[in-house]
Amino acid sequence: MTPHREDLFDYKNLVTSIEVTIADGKKIRVVGTGSVRLTGIDGKRIRMLDVLHIPGLDRRLLSVGKLAERGLNVEFERTSCIIWNKKQATASGKKVGKAYILECQQETAHYVEYSDVDSNYDLWHARMGHLNKDALEKTQRVTTGISITNFKTKALCSGCLKGKQMVTQFPSHSQTKTSRVLELVHTDGYRVYNLDLNKVKISRSVKLDEREVNGIYSTSTMTENTEVINVIKDIEEVAQPENEKEHPVEDEPMESTADPFEVVEMQEDEHEPISSGR
Repeated sequence: MTPHREDLFDYKNLVTSIEVTIADGKKIRVVGTGSVRLTGIDGKRIRMLDVLHIPGLDRRLLSVGKLAERGLNVEFERTSCIIWNKKQATASGKKVGKAYILECQQETAHYVEYSDVDSNYDLWHARMGHLNKDALEKTQRVTTGISITNFKTKALCSGCLKGKQMVTQFPSHSQTKTSRVLELVHTDGYRVYNLDLNKVKISRSVKLDEREVNGIYSTSTMTENTEVINVIKDIEEVAQPENEKEHPVEDEPMESTADPFEVVEMQEDEHEPISSGR
């Protein structure tokens, strides 16, 4: 038995509660088990199995009865003791006061503890991807290695709280509204056909006339000064107007405010033929 967690290798938490009664009659709870690695006489390596981890103890204790169950013999003398494995001496100790202290070099186990976890349930809840209580209990029943002694928690999981927060609802309707049919709500570029000028133009701000022009019907909200244009879809399947077929026109380029390019004529230099010096 040991009160120190760093003494134990292959550590396992206990699923069921176990208590040990010590010499003064006090009962102390066992929290886990593991193995202890020692170096005995002549450098022999000793491994003790099923060592109890009892944080309430004030010192390490070795049970002579457990050694006898493993087939080992303990020989006590006035000032020392020897542990025998059949006919071979395994470890020795010396008497200090009324107790015998084992003279062995002990290896230290390196481990990591989660000091910010309130309970064993909180630890496994985080390890299993924030499972709920019922799912975690079922997982413990059908698997091995998950040692949860108490499914009660003292604090709410901050990760679960953030995951269940409500987000702002997306609007079900568009925030942009129009006042009449076919009114533009953005300023993309359009290819439009002007009936008066008999030309196709590219414009970024188009006002459509709802008067009946090739299937587009009018409303009483348009002014008389509105330019009459007919929108032509930029696809091959749409037939062009008859007047455009008779007088095909080309798209006019968009006007640019940048300075025009300077035209530079390139001429080849005329070189005199080189006569050979023969």
